[in-house]
Amino acid sequence: MDNTFTQALGASDHHRGRRLTADYRRQKILEAAKTLFFKNGYAATSIDDIIHISGGSRRCIYDMFGNKRGLFNALVRDASQEVFKLLDSLDATPMTAESLLCQSGERILMEMFSVEWNFMRVVIMESLANPDLTKLYHENGPILVEQKLGALLEKSSDRESIGLRDCREASALFVGMMRNAVYSHYLAFNDQPSSEEIRTLTHRLAHVVLYGLTQKNKAFPYNQQAHS
Repeated sequence: MDNTFTQALGASDHHRGRRLTADYRRQKILEAAKTLFFKNGYAATSIDDIIHISGGSRRCIYDMFGNKRGLFNALVRDASQEVFKLLDSLDATPMTAESLLCQSGERILMEMFSVEWNFMRVVIMESLANPDLTKLYHENGPILVEQKLGALLEKSSDRESIGLRDCREASALFVGMMRNAVYSHYLAFNDQPSSEEIRTLTHRLAHVVLYGLTQKNKAFPYNQQAHS
C-alpha cells in the first residue's frame, strides 16, 4: 500500500478517534450536569460538582460549553432535538391538522412527562433568583418546538378548508396547553400517566385548538367518538 495513503488513513483514524473521545466526554459532562440539576437544582450545582461525577477539568467544560449556563442551554437544546426527531417522522406523510396535532401531541407529551417536567421544575425553582434561566429555557426549548410544529401545520392537508390561518398561533397554544397539563398533573399526582391517558388528553387539547381557531368550531365539537 502506498505509504502516503497509509499515513493519511492513519491520520483520519486518529482524527475520528479524537472526535469520538470529545463526543463521549461531552456526553458524560451533560449526563452529570443533568443528574445534578434535576436532583439539587441549578443554583445548588457547581462546576466542581459536575467534574466530580463526570471527570475532566474546568477548562474542558469551559471550552465545550462556556460556563454553567451554557451547560444548561446544551441540555435544553438536546432535549428539543429529541422532540424534533419525533416531529420529523411525521413530516413525510400528508395529514390533516387534527391528525398532526393528535399524533405529534402524543409523542411530545410522552417526552414532556419523561424529561421536560424536570426542566420545568428546575426553571420554576430558579425563576425568581435567575430569571435569565427561564428566558433561556423558553427560547431554546418550547419556542423552538412551537416553531417546528407550526411549520408542519402549514403543510396540513386541510388547513385551507378548515380556515386555520395562523399555524404558529395554533402551535403555541397547543404546546402551551400541553406544558400546563404536565405541570398540573405532577402537582396533583406526582407520577406519569398511562399511554391511554396521554392519548385522551392529547385529543382533548387538539380539539380545543381546532374548535377555537378554525371553522371547525361549527362542525367539529369535542365528543367521545374521537377517542375510539
